[in-house]
Amino acid sequence: MNRVKKYICLFMALAIVAGCLPLLVFAASVEDLVVSSAGKITGCASGVTGDLVIPETINGKTITAIGKDAFKNCSLTSVEIPATVTKVEDRAFLGSMNLTTVKFNGTDVTFGNSVFAECNNLSNVTLPSQLTEIKTNDFSECLSLTNIAFPSTLVSIGDGAFEGSGLAQVTIPASVTYIGKNAFANCVNNRAFYVDNSNPNYKRDSKYALYSSDGTELIAFPIKSEERAYTVPEGVTVISELAFAKNTNIQQVTMPSTLKEIGPYAFSDCTSLAEVNLNEGLETIGTLAFKNCSALKNITVPSTVTEFDSAFYNCGLTNVVLSEGITTISRAAFDMCSDLESVSIPESLTTVSAGAFKDCSSLATLDMPSNVTSIHKNAFLNIKDSIVLYVEEGSYAMQFAQENNIQYEAGFFRIVINATGGVFSDGSKTKSYKYRTGDTVSITLETPTRTGYTFTGWSSVLPETMPDYSLNISASWEKNSYTVTTVIEGVSKTYTFEYGDSIAIDNPGATAGKAFIKWKPALPKTMPAKNLTVTAVFSVITKIAIENNSKGEKTINTGDILKMKALIGNPIDGGYILWSASSGETKKGSSFSISPEKGTVTVTVTAVDSNGKPLVDDNGKQISDSVKVTVKSGLFQVIISFFKNLFKVDRSVYLP
Repeated sequence: MNRVKKYICLFMALAIVAGCLPLLVFAASVEDLVVSSAGKITGCASGVTGDLVIPETINGKTITAIGKDAFKNCSLTSVEIPATVTKVEDRAFLGSMNLTTVKFNGTDVTFGNSVFAECNNLSNVTLPSQLTEIKTNDFSECLSLTNIAFPSTLVSIGDGAFEGSGLAQVTIPASVTYIGKNAFANCVNNRAFYVDNSNPNYKRDSKYALYSSDGTELIAFPIKSEERAYTVPEGVTVISELAFAKNTNIQQVTMPSTLKEIGPYAFSDCTSLAEVNLNEGLETIGTLAFKNCSALKNITVPSTVTEFDSAFYNCGLTNVVLSEGITTISRAAFDMCSDLESVSIPESLTTVSAGAFKDCSSLATLDMPSNVTSIHKNAFLNIKDSIVLYVEEGSYAMQFAQENNIQYEAGFFRIVINATGGVFSDGSKTKSYKYRTGDTVSITLETPTRTGYTFTGWSSVLPETMPDYSLNISASWEKNSYTVTTVIEGVSKTYTFEYGDSIAIDNPGATAGKAFIKWKPALPKTMPAKNLTVTAVFSVITKIAIENNSKGEKTINTGDILKMKALIGNPIDGGYILWSASSGETKKGSSFSISPEKGTVTVTVTAVDSNGKPLVDDNGKQISDSVKVTVKSGLFQVIISFFKNLFKVDRSVYLP
């Protein structure tokens, strides 16, 4: 008996201490704030942590503003801002790495620039209900911010406002009239842009890309889009800066005939991008537009392009065709293209700029036409000792080679046969031949092959004898069309797609108690270079429920173990039951146990296929059931739990 009394005393002491512990966790205090005579918060004591609720008055002063850098790099975890605040100035919370939650109680508040920039853990923001403007970089680099609700009063979203944030989707209200440069660039989780149908200034297309309402500017394409091929529609004149940047799924982009400008970094780090057709009429390819596009092997620069500084920096290019009409190879145009083997130079070329072919270590030879009058001394930086220039006798290019100790050959001209995306029988993509003027040209043109395309001819005919200039002869192609035939319970239907196009075929709905499971064989995302036939596979609709889960909720005492079983009807072959709790526990199988210490935990049971993908019913809803488990954890329950554990009482409880 004395032993039991000792246990009781010890437990009561521990319970009292445990009950007092929360009092040791201090919230931030208004005493930590620096407030000006005008009611502006201008600073915060260093080292302040925890949650801060700013009152409407401090020491008799009404709080109306949060000043520049007031909470910069602070360690607060949450901030609630009173309705009296009408202004938050530049960098007010910049770099507050621990900040997770911000709530504005006010209505019309004016933001400065970079207010919440680099708050990497900020995940929950309640904006002022009548906010009209989000300014430059206000939420840039907020990596944990996956969702934000814009008020219906919002008019302007500034430059870089959410650049580099974690937004999973973006919804533009009808009221927005201005979206600044790079406002949603590099949103690492973004799968879709949505625009209110009544917005007169912006729209989105069927692939969830963001456009100006008149369709002339492609503003942004979702980084996490699963589209492999994309056709920019006719009418677009500008692809904005960073529009496609860091999208690693896109493989093929078709440009419209109307395009005039590709902005800086527009396709940078699109590491799967393998095919781009640049249109005649294009004038500007922005700085680093195709930086690090390692899968891009062939490019033809149209004759109308006048500027492409550093456009193809560190690309995987092996073959480049500069169309007749180009006069200048821009600064650092092909810098770091270490795989570049062949460049077709037009007779119209006059200027080779600084760093044009810097570190192009695979480029062994290059034609320099007689019209060239300017070559920067660093045009061939780091490859001067390995490259050979083919020049005309007495030309500027010959003089340049002599003065800069670059190898050259004079009196020769070249005929370059370019497969233009195709391949010759020996695996090469270009063939190059050297002749002197007047030599008999003895070349047999071999027809190249190209997956998904039909060869339609050559850009020009071979001469019988070599003229006094070099020639570039390119293959022309027409994209092929292929069919997809679907078979749905014996009924066939045929669709036609061009090679590489996205395959847009709706899945069939449920019929006669059956649910669509898959196409067999699996339907690819883009059209391959062959005809396909796929058959719809159905199964009896699966149902799942937690046994005796009549109320959808259960209250237990702390220390109890809630044991549950799931019932599944019509499971699919290879499928299974998956349990998951909001507290993090998961398990496969028909049974599940959970023993939360406190709070409320939601337990969900889901029917999944053999790959762990949740099954859906004929309405597209996930086949699942859930129960909300609430734990009573007051002092009385803690004491009872102690004694139950002490005397090894079975703690199992069941639904309902």
